Amino acid sequence: MKKNNRNTLRHWVVALTMLWSVPSLAGDLVDARIDFPFADDNILRDAGEDRQSSPDASFTPPSGIDYDSFIHLGLYKRLDKGEAFVPEAALYLKLDVAEGELRDDSSYIRLNYFVDGKARKNSLYMQFIPVDADRERLGFHHEISWGGTDTFPVNFRGSHAPAAKLGFDSDVFYLYGAVKTALLRSAAELELDNETGNTTLFVERTFYGYLGGTGVELGVKGLWLEVNGGYFQKGTNNKAEVLGKPVHAFGGSAQLSYASGTKIHRRIDLGLYRLDPKRFDVTASNETVEDTEFRVALEGTALDQVLADLDNPGSTGHELSLAGFLSSAIQHKDLRIHLDAGMRELSFLTFDVPGFIPNAILPNGAETTPELSGVLAADYSFENGLTPYGQFGVQMPAVYRGVVPAGQNAATVLQGVNRVVVRGTDPGDWDILPEGEEEQVVLSSKMGLRWTYAKDFSILAELTYKNDPNRALLRKDAYGIAHRVFVDPNILGIAVLASMRF
Repeated sequence: MKKNNRNTLRHWVVALTMLWSVPSLAGDLVDARIDFPFADDNILRDAGEDRQSSPDASFTPPSGIDYDSFIHLGLYKRLDKGEAFVPEAALYLKLDVAEGELRDDSSYIRLNYFVDGKARKNSLYMQFIPVDADRERLGFHHEISWGGTDTFPVNFRGSHAPAAKLGFDSDVFYLYGAVKTALLRSAAELELDNETGNTTLFVERTFYGYLGGTGVELGVKGLWLEVNGGYFQKGTNNKAEVLGKPVHAFGGSAQLSYASGTKIHRRIDLGLYRLDPKRFDVTASNETVEDTEFRVALEGTALDQVLADLDNPGSTGHELSLAGFLSSAIQHKDLRIHLDAGMRELSFLTFDVPGFIPNAILPNGAETTPELSGVLAADYSFENGLTPYGQFGVQMPAVYRGVVPAGQNAATVLQGVNRVVVRGTDPGDWDILPEGEEEQVVLSSKMGLRWTYAKDFSILAELTYKNDPNRALLRKDAYGIAHRVFVDPNILGIAVLASMRF
């Protein structure tokens, strides 16, 4: 729903409010919150002065800077009559104010069967996710997770990706398998009689993703080994030389982790909170522990997909992608310290596109370096609800070195480029470096203060700073000739977030 459908949004909210107010119809309200931000992503720049326009501080910050207003609502229903069979369901909705959209947030129906009866420690279950199963991902840390909805390429996808899942859970072991479906436009065998020369008919077909995983506690409480993997049909290739050939993707992830005592949640991070407010709740107060507790997890992921081979026209080839992540935390009483480090290859960052050059593997002459990053964070909670926090981060961005071949799907701005700093899947976040220049380390830091009152009301104020010397733009010299030059690398942001949970 877009912004011109606000009446529809209002009707949805009213209907959901009425539904919750009738106990005979609705279940428990398990997660509902309202967030209100005031933020400026870069107080050093004004609107239109940089490639990423930075308006003044406002209550409606630019979409994507992690401080957008949103309303989150979760309703839960469980029918437990003391028998082995226990059905349950959850309705999760998010009203995104900046985008003007009301969307599903992984609602589900789950049918549980407890094989050990009233002990309730071993259960078989079947789960249905009817709208969008983006949260049903592979991998274990969000930074290198994969297999979400966008694994089915967004430019050709005509639907969300619902899923069905079958599994078994116990205290020391779990096993599951799942299937997702999505509608994707792909080339048909029928050719069109078109005077403009476009003879390809694209039709909508169903494509599948298969997921599975298992985990086991290795004889020591808190020590787990977990693996998962999947195979995805990502539609068909739209490059002329391999038009209609299937795009397959598959891979696996593994994690070894250990946690002692109380679970230590992830660091205070508004970016993760924006993606999943229930899982990464930065507004929730920390739990005090009497002893020193810690957790550590090491994860590795390997992916492969079949795309066009530009060095051998008319054929396809495999592109391998690797990623790894180390997450650790230690807590003593009210002090928490986090240390995270990650590695993502360039082909992993562009896995969902698919490929740095869309639908093609990297040419033989290209060189790439992976993204390397690390974050050290700490916070301390006082009895009066105040929690000061801070973090320092360092990153060496992923870089492509080479020439992007011209062709039907090659972006004009990238053709003939020697060095490209790659951040994620959106070319709008990439930087083409000036000729002869090399990539530089990116430094970032933040400091903030959170105040929590009666557990459910929070105010969070934050100051962030980033020094990114890889940012470049095209500028004309005195002779009118355009050159790529570096721009001010300093980015200074402020944000205040008020949040109430119900």
